[in-house]
Amino acid sequence: MEEILKYVQNQLVRAPFRLRSYIQDEQGRKYFQRDIYVKIDKYFNDFLHNLEVQNRWIIIPGLRGVGKTTMLAQLFLNHYQEIGHSRMLYISLDEVVNIFDSSLKNVLDAYEKILGESFEKITEPLFIFIDEVQYDPKWASVLKSVYDRSNKVFVSI
Repeated sequence: MEEILKYVQNQLVRAPFRLRSYIQDEQGRKYFQRDIYVKIDKYFNDFLHNLEVQNRWIIIPGLRGVGKTTMLAQLFLNHYQEIGHSRMLYISLDEVVNIFDSSLKNVLDAYEKILGESFEKITEPLFIFIDEVQYDPKWASVLKSVYDRSNKVFVSI
């Protein structure tokens, strides 16, 4: 568990730097936003400003290479300054499963530990971005549990 705790702590700090490479090329030119970005960003903003919104679990399906990670990165980075690093977590489950031999549940348990409170007790909006979710076969039930435990958590996968 200690290894996953360190991973999550690192992700909270490193995510903005890591995700920049997904939204721009080597010359700093930003990649275009897909049309669906506007809709997802609206869900994000509606949730941020009104916690009674029901669209707080957004799934972006698609084949490899169509821009899902880029869209997550754009959403994350466009709101990072406004929200702050401890309230936004980006993880890639292929790393969690393949490198750390762990799970989404362990990551979220570690995140609660870092926050110092359970999801049920949080009072401010919290945003979790999960890439490569298919690497954890139990991802749906884990996120369903988070959804049921708190209406202050927005999840985008």
